[in-house]
This record gives sequence, C-alpha cells and structure tokens, in this order.
Amino acid sequence: MKQSKKTNTTVADVLAACHRWAPPELAWEKDNVGLIAGDPAAAVTGVLLSCDLSTPVVVEAAKREANVVIVHHPPIFTPVKSLRADAPRQAALLAAIRGGLHVIAMHTNYDAAAEGVNDVLAALVGLTDVRPLCPLADPAKQVMLVVFTPATDLSAVQRAAFAAGAGQIGEYADCGFRVAGVGSFRGSERSNPTIGQRGRLEEVDEWRLEMIVPEADLAAVLAAVRKAHSYEEPVMDVYPTIATERPHGIVRLGRLARPTTVAALVERIKPTLKVETIGVIGPRRRRVK
Repeated sequence: MKQSKKTNTTVADVLAACHRWAPPELAWEKDNVGLIAGDPAAAVTGVLLSCDLSTPVVVEAAKREANVVIVHHPPIFTPVKSLRADAPRQAALLAAIRGGLHVIAMHTNYDAAAEGVNDVLAALVGLTDVRPLCPLADPAKQVMLVVFTPATDLSAVQRAAFAAGAGQIGEYADCGFRVAGVGSFRGSERSNPTIGQRGRLEEVDEWRLEMIVPEADLAAVLAAVRKAHSYEEPVMDVYPTIATERPHGIVRLGRLARPTTVAALVERIKPTLKVETIGVIGPRRRRVK
C-alpha cells in the first residue's frame, strides 16, 4: 500500500487497525506482537507486507517509499543481546531502524483471529463447517447496559457513560437508544428518594437508555453512571450479548467435500499454496474427511 507523503495517517493508526482485526490478546502468551520497532506518532508514507523481515524487504520498502512493514514472524522473539550487521536476522532489523522503518508484527494473534491465516488456509483447502479447535474468548466482548433515568438526568448520564467507554460500535462513537416509559417505586422509611416521598408509591416519567459497553470497561461505566445519576439507587441492568461473528481460536477443524487420502490431499494442496513440498506426519494412505 502506498500513500501520499502528506497523509495524516500515523503508525499508531495502522497498529490500531491491525489490532481491531487481530487483537493482541489473542496471541500466544509468549509471543511478541505489535509495534516491534518505530515511532507510533510518525506519519505513514506507505505499508509493505511480508512474511519475515529481511534485508531485501527493507530495500524493497525503501524502493516503494513505504516506511511501515507489517510482518508475520516477529523479528524480535527472544531477548536481544546485540544488534550486529554480520548476523542475518539482526542485520535486517538494524537496517530497518537505520532506514526509519516502523516494524509491526502480527503473528499468533493473526493466526487465531477470525478471517485470519487459519481461516484463509481452511478456505483454500476447501473445508466447510470450519471452527476453531481451541476457541478463544473475544477480548472485545461486549454487554448491553440499560439505565433508567428521569429526563432531568438523561443528558448527564449519557455523557458520563460515553466518556467512560460506552456506546462504541465499530467506527461509530456515542451510540445509544432510548425510549420513554413510566417507572414506579416505594421507598422504605430509611430511603431518601430524589423524587416523591418515602413510604408512598411513586410513578415517574423516565427514559430507558440502552448502550453497548465493552466488558472490560463495564465497572468504570457503572461507576460513571452512578455518579451522574441523581437517584439514591439508580436502576441498571446488564445483559450478555451473543457473538454473531466467526469465533477466534487457534487451529481450524473442518470437513472436506469428499473423503480422500492424506497423500491425495497433499497433492491437491501443493498447487493451491504454490509449494513443492509439504511435511506429513502419519500414514499417507490414511483416509480423511
């Protein structure tokens, strides 16, 4: 991808886009993904994609005026004790840093992500009914928060919830829904109702406000709503949501259209992936479906 040198896109923007697709929380705990080298605030002139970072890749990026390289395999995986020009892997990273390249790695998070490497490979092989072998919880899991509030509190409660992280749906912020209704309550003798009197049945015109909230931000949003709400005991309901997208997870299981042998499957995969050899563990004559 090549962009105008006057772009307002930053390295942080590219990294955020990568992580929206393949969140770093999906990566193996010992993996090293994200921005490996570079400046998040730097402007982006272009992006080059590669499986690995190598000296030819660095040269190609410079030729194409791309200052961001997104690789699959992290160039730094274990602690680095030195950066030497006479060591192939270190030389590539050293050249990237010298050339002002910003290096982003998407490794096992990209493997595990829905529509990531494993799903692409499953589709190329022709699998159906594809699902992860080890499903992973979506780090961006959301819940639905419902708040009941009088009209006088509506704007303040809504603003506080949005500021704390509620109402974000994709590229849209401050998303919410509200509908008018009537709420009732009877406070005890120890209560201190904002509206009406204790011990008496009260009916109040209220708004039902609904907002999506990331599960990780729920505690902060609830605290913000309580602070902005005038009721002594604000009524808030939290509902789990059901994921409608394909799940994340490591490895894919699926079915072939027709049973075949391991050997025949290997020969079919070779031209699809444009490779000459494929490693096989187990009997080649075994039938698979």
